[in-house]
Amino acid sequence: MKKVKLKIFDILLIAAVSMCVVLTVFVKFKPDIVQEMMAPAHDRLVVAHFWQDDAVKNIFYTFAEEFQKQNPDIFIEFRDYSYTDMQDMLLSPFPEENADKKLKNFASSDIFIFDPRWLSEMIRDNKLEPLTEYIQTTEDNPANEWAVPLTASIELLFYNIDVLRAVGFERPPKNWTEFKKYAEVLSSPGRYGWTLSLESDGYPEIYPWIWAAGAVMLERSGNGSGPVFNNEIVVKTLNFINTLHKDGVITPNISTKTKKQKFNEFISGKAGMMIASVEDIESIRQRLGDTSFGVSTVPYPDDFSGIHPVFGVRNAYAGVRSGSLYKNEARAFITYLAGHSPRLAGAAHILPGNGNTPASLKNNAFYTKVCDMYESSDQVQEFIGVPHVNMLDDVVRDALIAMFENGQIPEETARTIQARWENLLGTVQR
Repeated sequence: MKKVKLKIFDILLIAAVSMCVVLTVFVKFKPDIVQEMMAPAHDRLVVAHFWQDDAVKNIFYTFAEEFQKQNPDIFIEFRDYSYTDMQDMLLSPFPEENADKKLKNFASSDIFIFDPRWLSEMIRDNKLEPLTEYIQTTEDNPANEWAVPLTASIELLFYNIDVLRAVGFERPPKNWTEFKKYAEVLSSPGRYGWTLSLESDGYPEIYPWIWAAGAVMLERSGNGSGPVFNNEIVVKTLNFINTLHKDGVITPNISTKTKKQKFNEFISGKAGMMIASVEDIESIRQRLGDTSFGVSTVPYPDDFSGIHPVFGVRNAYAGVRSGSLYKNEARAFITYLAGHSPRLAGAAHILPGNGNTPASLKNNAFYTKVCDMYESSDQVQEFIGVPHVNMLDDVVRDALIAMFENGQIPEETARTIQARWENLLGTVQR
């Protein structure tokens, strides 16, 4: 399995910003274009992003004020959208006429902060300005020439300490056998071992289990990425989860459950464990406090042969819209954002590009643990540059619903996903 070590980042040397920042890739701004980049726009830069959190909005306002003090002729405006809305708008061509006001406003943004899983369609539809004229890169990453990385996030096992202790468990499960045992013991009338949701908000919850097992779903070659969803480890992962479902240790209504409902089941103690992201820690803390829950790595198979735990990583990148009237100023501002990614990560309660604990979170035991786990792990990122990621995700969700609700066996589930992924990606991707 080819793993991308996202935590091994080189130094971003930014001539316009007198600081060094470790990012996902090594980028170096050419000194002969810095003065050009900082030329005044005499207008505003509009930044579209998908964070809904008030703390992130506040840090964006702070960034805008700081940048505008250095560049008084540039005004920064942030517009926030839901993750789903941004995905829908960025994965479809921008209409030239007859667009509704929301889409027109979005399409006129100068900077997009986006999930790089959407990169293929964004490049196809000419939504991004290439940065190759301005950035030199040394690491093979299809996002390098189009955007700069800001933050990273990983999926974790959340466990309710009080619920686990009540049935005799003093630590979280590490492997599948332990997870199954915990889930069975935790399950009793009115309570379940695990809560799972298939709501379409990012990639399906099955992916972190597959990565933790040491498997991948795509095999890269010189011609692109071909699906290998029906490989032995993926099928074994589906069998494991399907067994938990048949044993009745997963909360009901998986296919219709929202992320909010999943959180409520965990917080109320109806479920002892769940998979959620680093950025969800803060909202859970606000409800449960600091001592009633913990986070750990996603459990792996008993025969896992890897040396380190494996995480799939989600990122936020910043890029310049190809049709922007103020491309140089936009490049200057995304450079500024990259230089302050630790502050952004601290506000969003996630990881900056280098995976280190943001200064504002250094006294927080949860994030110290997360960064320790991240630092000692292997990381994979399969979907950057792969087309139709939202459709690939939908295929997986549909097949999982067929497995959970219609009794489709895991082997057939994997074959169905494999065939439909092959159809979506086409032979050219193989």
